[in-house]
Amino acid sequence: RDHFVTPPRSYDGNLSIVYQYSPTGRLKVFNFTNEDRLGVLVPEPSFSGVYRGQTTSWLHNVQWTDVLGAWYLQSSASLNRYTARKQLGALNVSPSDHTHKLRLDAERQAGRRLRIGLGGEIERTRSYFRGTVPVRAGVLDPRANVLELSSATTATRIGLYGEGEIRATDRISALAGARMDLLRQMDQAVVDPRFSIRYVVSERARVRLAWGLYHQFPSPYEYGAVVGQAALKPQSAGHFIAGFLHEQEHLTVRLELYDKVYRNLAIEANESGYLSIGSGKARGLDLFVKYGAYLQTRFNGWLSYSLLDSRRLQVRHQGHRLTYEQGPSPFDITHNLTLVAKARIIGTLYASLAFRQATGRPITPVQGAISEAEGRYFLPVEGPPGSERLPDFRRLDLSASYFMTFGSHNVTFYVSAGNALNRANVLDYDYALDYSSRSERTTRYRRFLYFGVAANIVP
Repeated sequence: RDHFVTPPRSYDGNLSIVYQYSPTGRLKVFNFTNEDRLGVLVPEPSFSGVYRGQTTSWLHNVQWTDVLGAWYLQSSASLNRYTARKQLGALNVSPSDHTHKLRLDAERQAGRRLRIGLGGEIERTRSYFRGTVPVRAGVLDPRANVLELSSATTATRIGLYGEGEIRATDRISALAGARMDLLRQMDQAVVDPRFSIRYVVSERARVRLAWGLYHQFPSPYEYGAVVGQAALKPQSAGHFIAGFLHEQEHLTVRLELYDKVYRNLAIEANESGYLSIGSGKARGLDLFVKYGAYLQTRFNGWLSYSLLDSRRLQVRHQGHRLTYEQGPSPFDITHNLTLVAKARIIGTLYASLAFRQATGRPITPVQGAISEAEGRYFLPVEGPPGSERLPDFRRLDLSASYFMTFGSHNVTFYVSAGNALNRANVLDYDYALDYSSRSERTTRYRRFLYFGVAANIVP
């Protein structure tokens, strides 16, 4: 349904060499490269044109593992290079990153009840960002005002951690640790303590409580923006999790409840920069139930369900003016249910289904528009952040297979119906040039059939 000027294409290759130089020592060299490109017509409210994109990435990694005395050691050194080109109307940027990383982890058992873990890493990233971006995000008309960017930033991060796990009794164990990270060019350091305790209820069930702090430094691009370069703070999240796990021969039940608080999130400012004024919270639960085993029980499958409630400070664009309001996170899927079931009908005839139902994600509606450049393009006036939701997502997939053997050979016949309900799930809304109307952007695939045969011939 899309009009491609350059059809999507990608190339990748990898090379892995493993050298086992002793019963406990191993050296592994891994190399990976990938390139992809495409050109596609993109209808945007402020500009309808061809998006052209190309990305290339390389990863070179050397990993060493061995046992020295009572210590198990693991070390790695890597080089990761990434380049890209993105062009659509007023947007024409070429970002690239070169990252060098060295890491060492050590672990040992100190007695029957204590385990110790230590480690550290140093990472140096050189980021380049060149090109033009619209002054007003989303206004892509080539005649709109743009920012000329040409920056090169270097970020060096040093991280250290230590942890200890102790079995206080046969039923109770605790894990305590801390991590320290230092960002050299901003002279910013953070310390994240973490703690968890586990209680074994029975041979099949156990519960766990965990609490911890986590930090993430803003991206080099955000640090290098016009506003708040020195004011940006490390983004933080405080996690509290309570979990329950039950395992027996053919049944697994896992339940987790969580409460998370976010502070100092980098958020867009009026002057085309960023400020550390974002905050938010998220709470919910994750449930996972699995029954049976493939080819061992007649029925098998699993069910997962998540419940999420989140709020965070977000930008509301009102023409040239920005305001900040609380709203649900753009990733706030309130209910998310997935069910996968498989059954042996008779003999070697199998059937399966996969069903997913999810609440539509929050969106920010556009309530009006302001004409710019004598009506050549328009600036949207947004409603409250996340005040609307897309329709619910729903999809059902069905499949069947039949397995036959001929001596040492075997053949499998299979057929499946994807999106069997033929539902056109809504992914987003596309607005008219002046934002006066909108239309649904739906999934590309409707109901489709897939069938074939696979033969395994043993000489």
